Amino acid sequence: MLKKTFTILIVVITTLFAVQTYAAKKLAHNVKISDGYIRMVPNHLRVTASYLTINNTSSHAIYLVSATSPLAKSVQLHKTEKVNGMMRMVQQQQIEIPAHDKFQFKPGAYHVMFIGMDKPIYVGEIVPVTLCFKDTSCATVNMPVKSDK
Repeated sequence: MLKKTFTILIVVITTLFAVQTYAAKKLAHNVKISDGYIRMVPNHLRVTASYLTINNTSSHAIYLVSATSPLAKSVQLHKTEKVNGMMRMVQQQQIEIPAHDKFQFKPGAYHVMFIGMDKPIYVGEIVPVTLCFKDTSCATVNMPVKSDK
């Protein structure tokens, strides 16, 4: 009886893992990330931003909810907006990418903000950034550091 119960438990766990893996692969298949780069900043600064384009090829909206990277202690989704005549960055809880559409992160608008970098970054360096979506799946992109000049 114990052997049968153990076998059933293994089958259930394996099936659940396979379903979860399939969902993550399906999302990665429907999301195309391009034009990603991290802005180089002077060596004394410990914050920077990255810009990219996310293309949603699926028939439903997807939601970017977070990002992580070994580059910084904190990585946040931000939007630059004008409030009472002053420009400021506002943290976003999620960013919708509509079905069959693309969303562009660009200077002066939406961006991924890196806060608390442990070391300076240099042009040409490649930094992994993991983007996570509302359905809990994630995609990692290797972004080059580039100068705006």
